[in-house]
Amino acid sequence: MKISVFYSNRKSDAYAYTQRIKGILRPLNVEVLICPRGCTDNKIYELVNVCDIVLAIGGDGTIIRYSKIACRFNKPILGINSGRLGFLAGMEKNETEKLKNLVSGDYKIIKRMLICAKVGEKQVETLALNDIVVSRGSYSAVMDFKVCRFGRVLFTYRSDGVIMSTPTGSTAYSLSAGGPIVEPGVNCIILTPICPHSLSSRPLVLDAGEEIEIQFAPRYKSETFVTCDGRVISKFKTPGCLKVRRSEMYVSTIVFPKEDFYENVDRKLIGKDL
Repeated sequence: MKISVFYSNRKSDAYAYTQRIKGILRPLNVEVLICPRGCTDNKIYELVNVCDIVLAIGGDGTIIRYSKIACRFNKPILGINSGRLGFLAGMEKNETEKLKNLVSGDYKIIKRMLICAKVGEKQVETLALNDIVVSRGSYSAVMDFKVCRFGRVLFTYRSDGVIMSTPTGSTAYSLSAGGPIVEPGVNCIILTPICPHSLSSRPLVLDAGEEIEIQFAPRYKSETFVTCDGRVISKFKTPGCLKVRRSEMYVSTIVFPKEDFYENVDRKLIGKDL
């Protein structure tokens, strides 16, 4: 068995922790491949391609980054939380005794859907595990949005923005904006307005089987930002649109026995002081 290990460069003790993992797994006849600091994209792809399991050590940002790479090579991924929240992690940093389960096969796989968006005239496609967000820039003015499906306008919003979230992302930005919590195995897209200027605008849970088109119009020459998992992918100063649909790919996340989604919600989102 080969396991490739990736870690966040922002964590000062991350490399030392990877050596600790290596010391635990090598006696179990596991070949541990550690991505060096400053590793190129091609080297990352090579390490993912040759391994059986990917380990990502860090916070949710690090886990999301390597999850989207792992899914392209159809590799399962285990996130190890060394950040503050680590909601996507399958284990905490101090739970190294669970690593032996990777060798025995005593774990299960949860398939997490991704969404992809085509933005602007060039229709450049991008992939998101958490969410794709259209929002206003620094100018304090609400925007007008139209949500279209089946060739017609379904809903209109006047708000600061709109979040299109996967079930995985339902516990992230969408939750902060008043969206529902959705189990990760459900195939749906959650559409949540950001600060809507209306008493009747509510989040929507839509079937992921059909494409959603979001038309937007910035006001007073304000910029519009389109972000994918927190990263800005496009800016607009004129009206535009993007099309969002479910991706054909899934992220295969590793979880260990006795791990429960709602216990995780209670422990990390309700019972924990953030």
